[in-house]
Amino acid sequence: MKRNRLTASICALLIALLAACSGGSDKNLTDEKFTLTVWDLGNSLNPEVDEQIDDAFEAKYPNVTIKRVHQPPETYPTLLRTAMAAQKGPDVFAAYGGKWVLDFPAVRELDDLMAPGDEATLTAWAENAKLAGGKHFTVPTETAGTVIYYNKALFREAGLDPEAPPTTWDAFLATCDRLKSAGIVPFAGGFKDGGLGEIMFQNFAPQYIPDTKMDEQVANPDWQDPSVSKGFDRLRELHDRGCFTPDSETINLFPDVVNQFKSGKAAMSIGFTGGDVHWKLFRETAWGKKDLGVALFPLVADGLWDEQRIQIGMAGGSAMTKWTKHPEVVYEYMMFVANKENSELRFEKNGAMPANVNAKPNVTDEAAKQIIEWMRTKQTHLGGQIGAIGANVEIALLKVVPQVVSGDKKWDDVSDQVQSEQEKSN
Repeated sequence: MKRNRLTASICALLIALLAACSGGSDKNLTDEKFTLTVWDLGNSLNPEVDEQIDDAFEAKYPNVTIKRVHQPPETYPTLLRTAMAAQKGPDVFAAYGGKWVLDFPAVRELDDLMAPGDEATLTAWAENAKLAGGKHFTVPTETAGTVIYYNKALFREAGLDPEAPPTTWDAFLATCDRLKSAGIVPFAGGFKDGGLGEIMFQNFAPQYIPDTKMDEQVANPDWQDPSVSKGFDRLRELHDRGCFTPDSETINLFPDVVNQFKSGKAAMSIGFTGGDVHWKLFRETAWGKKDLGVALFPLVADGLWDEQRIQIGMAGGSAMTKWTKHPEVVYEYMMFVANKENSELRFEKNGAMPANVNAKPNVTDEAAKQIIEWMRTKQTHLGGQIGAIGANVEIALLKVVPQVVSGDKKWDDVSDQVQSEQEKSN
């Protein structure tokens, strides 16, 4: 065995089953022994699932050994750039779609490796390619989106209807006031690292962008567009009204905001539709077993939308570095991770919404069912300027978010810093 296992017999059985589902266990993609190094963000809810998938690939291709490295999310872009400058590090690395991956010059195009029909198998792959200049760089493994999760028990405690989360701006503000009056923190807050502000902004600002201009703002964001300052105005309004955790400027999104909500110290929190911070994580808390609710972001004041939409962004996935010695092997691995069986496995264990269109996850959780229903019936949006943000642009944005949300700076005072990075990445 190529790594220690606490439950060897169970893992061995799973490996055999996955290998059987994937069509054999003795094929070699290369005649030489090959170690394939994978970097991930280190924030998986269930890293054992990733190792199980790696083990299944090793069982199918005996000449290949997977070396998986968990990297810290907060320094991930810097670590990638350092590795790429030295042309050392991963063969495969966790990546987002669209322009994000283009900020890493050692990323390899995948078009020459793709087989007919590959693109149609994975949701958002065509959209990712369009935003990346028409080339394929990232293999999507799951869909990504943001919603609001809430604690029904705390809503009841405040005299609110636990089955009717607020849908309009006025109702959202009234809900915050009601919760505060009951001594309950309305919304788990932490803006120190900028992440919470970015996620909420990408659900507020798009409501001020005309639909005719939405594609352009996603593909080529203008950070001095009026929608940006209006989006941050809504954030500041919530902050100034006391809707967030006290001293939220000193608190990080991960893991602090998440832990506040998990421990029942706030009535609402942002979360994802799948992946690492979502319904499955919150459902496993003491209160979440029966009192987890999910809501769409409210319609903002003076916005352009007639009804709520759901934010579904570019699918997260994996990308390949140019220096890998066996690109065919690496591509086979990337597609293996994204195949039907492994997509269903990740949903079962992690709640990750599959990008594979053939996957048929067994959905029993009420929050997950609601999210999937919204994805099928509601109009979706990519998140405006955030929808295909480049890595360098995102770093610049995250630096100024805490200042803008707290009111220390106006958006007009710092917008040129973000726009300058945007122009460099165009």
